Amino acid sequence: YSPDGSQIALVTPTTISLINSDGSNRRSDVLVYPFVYTYSEWAYHAQPVWSADGSFLRVLIPPQDSLGDLSANTQIYQIPTDGRPASLIGNILTSPLQFPTFSPDLNRIAFTQQVGAPADNIYSLNFANYDGGGSTEYTRGGFDFESWSTDSSHFAYSARSPRTVSFGQVGAGGSTPLDANPATSIGWVSADRFLFLAYPGEETELRVGSIGAPSSLIANLGSGS
Repeated sequence: YSPDGSQIALVTPTTISLINSDGSNRRSDVLVYPFVYTYSEWAYHAQPVWSADGSFLRVLIPPQDSLGDLSANTQIYQIPTDGRPASLIGNILTSPLQFPTFSPDLNRIAFTQQVGAPADNIYSLNFANYDGGGSTEYTRGGFDFESWSTDSSHFAYSARSPRTVSFGQVGAGGSTPLDANPATSIGWVSADRFLFLAYPGEETELRVGSIGAPSSLIANLGSGS
């Protein structure tokens, strides 16, 4: 849904369409994109992000075969809501099978790039402007980007081994580790407050925390996935 609830973006593995929330004014195939190879049983679906006023969307489309062509770029499109087709506004080089993410205000992109030989399994965590320009490196190693805070400045990212989640801020050095690791599914409630799942043992915990403060247990969800 658009922020005001008046429109819906309809996404398939190869198209994006728009429709009013009452079912009228369908704008079919405003963006058609290649079927993205995931090397798995699931089909990639693009994740367009609405502007705050609902007048346009932006979306990042990864290469069709990022493992087959390591030099292929992720393309950045802007989609108007008046039925005109999407326009290409930029591109960035991203890690194979790692999908970049727009900040909530659509002004920044978080993404990883492969560093050195693929066997080294080293990545840089980067931030760029919405059109792919002005890219800067935040850190490098075995890292993945997790999620943006609602303020489009703070973010969560994770180290792969051992799996630990930390928090950073665009344009600022240093990081703040989460107090309950390993963890995943960081969902932001406000600029510095978030929900997450922690795995201290065989059971899963639902917790709430704030950057730089101890987290609190909401519920023990038991064992299993």
